[in-house]
Order: sequence, then structure tokens, then C-alpha cells
Amino acid sequence: HVSGPEVLGRLAFARIVASELGLDASWLQGVSTAELGQAAARPLAAGLATEKLRRMYPRLRLRTVAESIADCKAELLA
Repeated sequence: HVSGPEVLGRLAFARIVASELGLDASWLQGVSTAELGQAAARPLAAGLATEKLRRMYPRLRLRTVAESIADCKAELLA
């Protein structure tokens, strides 16, 4: 798996997706992990490291979430 250059929380990710799709992101509200009451512990901060990939392919440009969503939207509307 490969990720982009950003490390985002779920709320920030959802707000970017909403914005790129022309939706009102102000309706999205976050809750703390503790408030979810999940049985299994979850990391508070997690992401995929891209350093090795960047070393192997220094000319590779990883797209941001906004760029990726815009590309998906363009293909769906084509």
C-alpha cells in the first residue's frame, strides 16, 4: 500500500473529501476515541511511512488527498 504525503486524522480527511465534492463540511463533527467506546484499543496517531518509496523513486510525486479526490470526481463525471 502507498499513501500520499499527508498524515490526516479521520475528521480532517472527511472535511477535505466533503470540500472537494462540494458538500458542506461544517456538518461534520469529530468525537474523541474515548467517546466511541470501542472494545479494541486504537492508536491515536497512525500513518503509512513513505520514506523508503521516496528514496527508491525520488522523482515520484505523491498526490495530496484533495488532488486524488478531484481526479476521482473528474473520472466519475466524465
